[in-house]
Amino acid sequence: MELDLVTLSQLPFIDTMDNMYYIHKMPFRQRQELVDILNSGDAWRDLGGYYMNYSTVDLDKFAMQVHKPGGSPADAMLSHWGQRNHTVLQLWKLLL
Repeated sequence: MELDLVTLSQLPFIDTMDNMYYIHKMPFRQRQELVDILNSGDAWRDLGGYYMNYSTVDLDKFAMQVHKPGGSPADAMLSHWGQRNHTVLQLWKLLL
């Protein structure tokens, strides 16, 4: 996956994360920065399809969020993944 790891490492929650820092509890600003990174170049689709094991149908549902006001495919995918109690550390390991 080709994400700018320098940019990702600058996100404040990366330095303080532990195994129990859940995706759904990420601070809004930091989550939005991550969503912006994942939305650029559709990196969210690679992350979801290759590393999070989402199906093509799931990815297409997330992609449809772009048609809603304020909608974001990456945010929809992170919200869905976060509902399964995944942690920031688990996400970080996928991004490396």
